[in-house]
Amino acid sequence: MIAVATSDFASLDLGSLLMQAAQAPAQVQAVAASSLQPAGWTPAWAFWILSALVVAGAISTIAQRSLISAVMSLVATFFGLAGLYATLSAHFLAAIQVLVYAGAIMVLFVFVIMVLNRDEVERVSDRGLLDKAIGAGSLVYLAVRLGEVIASPVGPVSRMSKPPADFGTVAKIGEYFFTEFLFPFEAISILLIIAVIGAVVRNRLERSRTQHQAADIEPATRLPHLRSVMPTIERMVAIARRYNHALGMLVVEVDGLAARRATRDDDTNERLSALLGRRLARAFRAEDLVAHAAPGRFVVAAFGMKSDDGVQRMAEMLESFRDQTVEGVDKTPVAASFSTGIAQIRIDGPDGATLLRAAEAALASAQQQGGNRIEAASRGQASRIEWTADVLVIDPDAPFAALVEHALETRGHRVRTIGDGREALDLLTHAESPVRARLLILELGLPGLDGLTLLGQLAEAGVLRSSRAVVVTTRSVEAEMIKAMELGAVDYITKPVSLPVLMRRLRSALSGAPDVR
Repeated sequence: MIAVATSDFASLDLGSLLMQAAQAPAQVQAVAASSLQPAGWTPAWAFWILSALVVAGAISTIAQRSLISAVMSLVATFFGLAGLYATLSAHFLAAIQVLVYAGAIMVLFVFVIMVLNRDEVERVSDRGLLDKAIGAGSLVYLAVRLGEVIASPVGPVSRMSKPPADFGTVAKIGEYFFTEFLFPFEAISILLIIAVIGAVVRNRLERSRTQHQAADIEPATRLPHLRSVMPTIERMVAIARRYNHALGMLVVEVDGLAARRATRDDDTNERLSALLGRRLARAFRAEDLVAHAAPGRFVVAAFGMKSDDGVQRMAEMLESFRDQTVEGVDKTPVAASFSTGIAQIRIDGPDGATLLRAAEAALASAQQQGGNRIEAASRGQASRIEWTADVLVIDPDAPFAALVEHALETRGHRVRTIGDGREALDLLTHAESPVRARLLILELGLPGLDGLTLLGQLAEAGVLRSSRAVVVTTRSVEAEMIKAMELGAVDYITKPVSLPVLMRRLRSALSGAPDVR
C-alpha cells in the first residue's frame, strides 16, 4: 500500500503544483520563506557527518554484490543529500529528495530489479567491452576532477547573515525548472522512462529466449533435440568436406522400445533412454554433437570418426552398457542394451540428411538381426565379392568360439562357426557354392584336418587371395608360427588372450582385407 501511495505521489503533475504555488499570495510565500530560514548556521560537524553518510552510501552502492543491498545503500545516500540540502536552507529540496527520490524513485528501482530478475552476482569478466570502457573512463574523470578540487586554492568564505527572501521557495525552484534547467529536467524524465521500458523489453526477450531453449532441451538427459541442431550438423558436414576430414554419423537406439510400448511400460523406456543419453554425453568429445532424436533414440555427429572406428568405439561402450540394469515393471531388473547404425561422409552420403538416412538404415538392419549390435552402413559394399560371412571361426573350443562370435556380432559382423578342419575345407573350396568370408580365424589343433595343413590347402586353392587368415591357437612353437606366416596367415595370436586385445588385432586384420574386383 505504501509503495502504491508513493508511486501515486511520484505520478502527480509536479509542474501544475509548482505553478499553483507560484500564484499564491506573496504573504504566504514570505511566511513560508521566513519559517524555513535557519536561526543560525549549521555546525561543521553536521556537514562532515552527512558528507560521510553520502560517500559511504555511494561506495556501498557500487561495492555491494546484492542488488537489493545496493538499492538500500543508495537510499542512505539520498537521505544524506537531503540533510545537506537542509543545511543549505533548501528545505523544500530536502523534502523532495526524501519523498521523491528516497521514496517513489527507489520503489521504481526495486520494481525494475524484480522485473529484470537478474542474477545477484555478475562477474566483471561477463561484462562487455563497452561497459568496461565506460567504467574506466568514469574512474579517470573522477580522479581528474578530485585532483582539480584538491589542487585549487581556497579563498576566504564570505558569511551571509541570511539567504535571500525567496531562497529555496517553491516559486524560485519552479522558475529554475521551467527556464534555466528545463532541458535537463525533461531529459532526465525521458531517460528514466527509457530505462524502465528497456528493462521490461530486455526481460521479455530473455524470458522468450530461455523458454525457447528449454523447449529444445530434453529434460531427462539435458541433450538438445535433433531438430534444433540439424543446422549445426550440416555445418559440421560442410567443414569435413571442405578440409577432407572424416566424420561419422551415428544413430543409437535402446533395444526393445516397441515391445515395452506395447505393454505400456513407458517408465522403463524413459529410464533406459536417460541412462543411454547420459552415457553418450560423457563418451564423446566437446567438439562432437550428441542430440536427442526421439524417445530412446539419439544421433551423434563425430569429427574424425570412420565407420570402423565408430563400430569399435560403440562396441566397447555396448559391452560396458550391458552390465547395467534398470528397474522395470513390478521392480524386476531389466537389462540395458542398444543398437547403433553408423554412416561415414563421402562413402554413405554427401550431406547431413543423407548420412542420417544411411545411419538409420544401418540401425534398422541391426535391429532386424535381433539388436544388441553395431552395424555400419558401408561395410562390405566396396567389394564385388558376395560374402557369405564377414568372419569364419574355425575352432573346436565351443566356449571360446561362442565368445568371439558374440563379440564380433556386437560389432556388426556376420559370423559363422565351424569346429572341424575337414568340414571347413569342404565349405571354403566347394565348387558350386563356396562359403566366402573376409576373415578366417584358425585354431591349429583341429580335428579332421590339422590347422597348418588346412591353411596350406586354402592357399593352394586361392582362398587366401580374397580372405585373410589369423591363427589363434594354444600352440606357441616358433617353427609353427613361422610356417603359418609363410603359408599366408597375416597374424599369429597365442591363447590365452584378452578379448579387447583380440578384437583390436582382428579389427586390424579386417581393415586390411583384400578388395577383389
